[in-house]
Amino acid sequence: MATNVKEVSEFILDKVGGAENITSLTHCATRLRFQLADQSKADQDALDNNPSVLGVVPQGTTGLQVVMGGDVAEYYKGIKALPGMGDDDTKGRSPLATRKSTAGCAASTPLSTMLSNFCPTRSAPSQGVARCLAGDYPLGVV
Repeated sequence: MATNVKEVSEFILDKVGGAENITSLTHCATRLRFQLADQSKADQDALDNNPSVLGVVPQGTTGLQVVMGGDVAEYYKGIKALPGMGDDDTKGRSPLATRKSTAGCAASTPLSTMLSNFCPTRSAPSQGVARCLAGDYPLGVV
């Protein structure tokens, strides 16, 4: 694992409140999807200001999505390899905590495929689609 991925994975785990604050971790095509015991323990500003993090999206009162782009699987593996996060070290977390899911991620929907022809893209098409769906860009042919 690249040093940067390991460092950023450690940073993310720390800023979401540590392993003990995570009740579930999955990922989709571009985002780490956390369910947290206490969302207030997450330092969303620090996460958002890290150059490797493309954005932070709170979901309800316990969810937090950290947008990582196309390399999300590497960061997911990096976080899962850290102490307290392994599959064998569930510490009472739900069996769903280790499930990988693409449900609900803009980059994995048929609509995003259609919109990818109309939304601007930045470094990866999925980022442009997600930002377009979030209302960051107006629709228009690129």
